[in-house]
Amino acid sequence: MVNSAEHILKNKWFKCAVAATVASYALFRLYYYSQLPLQSGDSGLFAQNAEQLLNGEITLTQNNGFSVFYHILSLPFAYLFGTFEGNRVFNAVLAVVFIAYVFANYRSFYSRVFWLLPFFTAATLDVGTNDLLFQFFLFIGLHRLYMAIDSKQKLSGFGLTALATAICIRPLFVMYLPVLAVLFGFFFWNRLKFSRNDVFAATGLLLIFLTLNAVSIFNNGKVLYDNKEPDPKLGVNWIERQYLSQLAVNSGKIPNYTHVSWEEVTAYKAKNGENSLPKTLIQAVTFDFKLTLIEAVKDFLYIVKDGTRQTGLTLLLVLVLPIFSFRKSSYLQTNALSITVFIGVLTFAVVIISFVEMRWLVPLMLLAALHIESVFRKQFHKQAAVLILSNVLFNVLIALYGNWNIIRQFL
Repeated sequence: MVNSAEHILKNKWFKCAVAATVASYALFRLYYYSQLPLQSGDSGLFAQNAEQLLNGEITLTQNNGFSVFYHILSLPFAYLFGTFEGNRVFNAVLAVVFIAYVFANYRSFYSRVFWLLPFFTAATLDVGTNDLLFQFFLFIGLHRLYMAIDSKQKLSGFGLTALATAICIRPLFVMYLPVLAVLFGFFFWNRLKFSRNDVFAATGLLLIFLTLNAVSIFNNGKVLYDNKEPDPKLGVNWIERQYLSQLAVNSGKIPNYTHVSWEEVTAYKAKNGENSLPKTLIQAVTFDFKLTLIEAVKDFLYIVKDGTRQTGLTLLLVLVLPIFSFRKSSYLQTNALSITVFIGVLTFAVVIISFVEMRWLVPLMLLAALHIESVFRKQFHKQAAVLILSNVLFNVLIALYGNWNIIRQFL
């Protein structure tokens, strides 16, 4: 059976069939994205910021809050194509660069297949926001860091600079701090080193970011990101809204995966007191431990379920691999990928009391997908072919099912 699986994986016609399936899936997904309204998601906010910049109403250093680095890169496209269209064109160009980067740095056919499915399923290619830019740089940083650990060589490819860039793009970066703590723990445990040029570039980038935010830091004590908060006069924030939304979902007042309005948050606090809802992430986790535990289990299972739809068997196998390697002499090093992914999934499951959006986990899913084949080869040797083939076939089935869902709309 092992020899048969390896033979199938090496067969050129089988590879052509897999490539054709993945390519058709990518084309169908691109068609799907093209049919979405221009103002989907938070694209309106980013288009408005681009319009204000082009009209001189705000500057890069004096504004009410937006993703500075994103607009530095995307503004030429907004100028040429219009704000909504330009941001989408920028993301389309970035998607091509993203794929080119992975294909240039990872030559394995099946690793590319495993990576492309979550990329076209979960990566935010459809809206003109900074999600894809954040996913791009954070993925590069995580990928380079893991490669250094796996090969026990110094961190190369400007991995630190990529991580520094991700910091400058979205505050969501804070949710990846436990993941980075694990990876840097492995990094220093193996006594690995940084590239001097990478350290200098990352430091310089952060200094530029702080300089651009100097006015905001001086006046408000914080750096600027895309501002999704309501009118300050309401006296509420997103964490309070998310927490109250989950309470409303649990009581049956609103459907799952929806939010209460800002006005409902204000009214709830007026009725129950200023401190009736948590205001920070730490407070949200510790506010009601019973609720935190219940929602953590629900969110963890949801991530695994939806992650399977996006990555095939990759996420599930990555999470269970440590069970089968207890006898390995270097257990932690062997399971570095699994431990990293598990900590990432657990962090989002525990911290996000309301529903988890899978786009937040895209860099983690892409990391697992790109490296799962090499992990199989190193841990299971001859038996790896069976696992790889099983994952390939599962990915193909998911791609075919996705294609059919779009085709049947025309029938």
